[in-house]
Amino acid sequence: MLTVSQNKEICNDKCVSHALKVRRAVAENDFLNFFRLHTTSPLMSSYLMDHLVPTIRFNALKTVVKSHRPNISSNFLFDVLGFTDADERAEGLDWLKSCGCVFNGDESVFLITESTVHSSNLESGKNSLI
Repeated sequence: MLTVSQNKEICNDKCVSHALKVRRAVAENDFLNFFRLHTTSPLMSSYLMDHLVPTIRFNALKTVVKSHRPNISSNFLFDVLGFTDADERAEGLDWLKSCGCVFNGDESVFLITESTVHSSNLESGKNSLI
């Protein structure tokens, strides 16, 4: 059993502290904080978080669709969904289109009212938060 002083020492470790913040972000469906933590993860913990990204990203997309009308900037959507650099944004655009998202002609605006969001057909297998 851990004593109180040992518990404080463990919680002050950067990896444990980060893991607790990630757990809280997942439990509260705080996708903005989750993707911030994903980019600042210590050591190799981002590889563990990569397993959660598709589920968190899809839940974030559903939340954005419910909370914004009639349309939003594609750049805002990419930032919210954790697509940070140009390569990820190109991949993100393909993923969003596979989820039923509709964009304007130059793909700079996400047309929410014309989109019907469903799970992506690009992902294989069952993704779980367990």
